Amino acid sequence: MSTSYDAVASGIRRLELELVVRDLITVLNEGCVRDLVPFLDEALIYRASASHTVKGLRAVLAMIADINSTFVVRHTTVDWLAVDDSTVLAQQTIALALRGSPTQTVLGFASYRFRGLQVVEWTQTHS
Repeated sequence: MSTSYDAVASGIRRLELELVVRDLITVLNEGCVRDLVPFLDEALIYRASASHTVKGLRAVLAMIADINSTFVVRHTTVDWLAVDDSTVLAQQTIALALRGSPTQTVLGFASYRFRGLQVVEWTQTHS
């Protein structure tokens, strides 16, 4: 293959991964946990910190469902994305509110590592 073809193919791959993450966040914001399944690998590993890891698609979906039921407002906005051949990094603004409480905004940083077009590792931190 020529270097120009490789560069174009790599650019298309990166665009695909960016669009998958943007769609994943849109579906996450809509709140229907089962609609996340096509985006996530069965062997998914979710890390919120060095001491908190959730393993497996079903366990991650249960965690997301729990978060959705805890907060009356939970909305993620993408501030920026950086993409390489198998990883998307995202800075996010996340709005959260408990019932009867004002909405709070936190800064989030996420790393999504892909196998094919599915997320196999998802690291999420907040400040």
